[in-house]
Amino acid sequence: MNNLPPPSSFTIDQNDPYKWPKWRKKFENYIIASNLDSKSIQQQRAILLHIIGDSALEIYNTFGLLDEYKDVLKGNGHLSYIYDIKISDMAEPKISPARRLPRALLQPVKEELLKMEEDGIIEKNRRIYFMGAPNGSGKETIGQISNMHLPK
Repeated sequence: MNNLPPPSSFTIDQNDPYKWPKWRKKFENYIIASNLDSKSIQQQRAILLHIIGDSALEIYNTFGLLDEYKDVLKGNGHLSYIYDIKISDMAEPKISPARRLPRALLQPVKEELLKMEEDGIIEKNRRIYFMGAPNGSGKETIGQISNMHLPK
């Protein structure tokens, strides 16, 4: 089966999370059917990078950035100081519905969040939010009570 055509180039589509596993399976089948599985890992990688397409190749080429910039990309991103994000007083508050996670991701996401909390990377938001019309203006706004300390 040396004349088996390779799979078409992979195109990245964020709206189709199953596209990559399907393409990967086609590539793996191509490698086996073409007897390329007996080649070295380096040769198989070169074949993959040749077939995969420009957009995926660009992503692959960023993988070495951690080594190239290891002097600035180290640690867990923990700042040595508290950074207070400020927004303009003219910013309009907006309430958006919470995004839902697929059931299969609930436990892994929960475990990762707990690990990040234990490592001090994130902390639970314990602020209380209220809605009301200040000064009888009739326009509802969202404010926060930030000076209230809540037990953990």
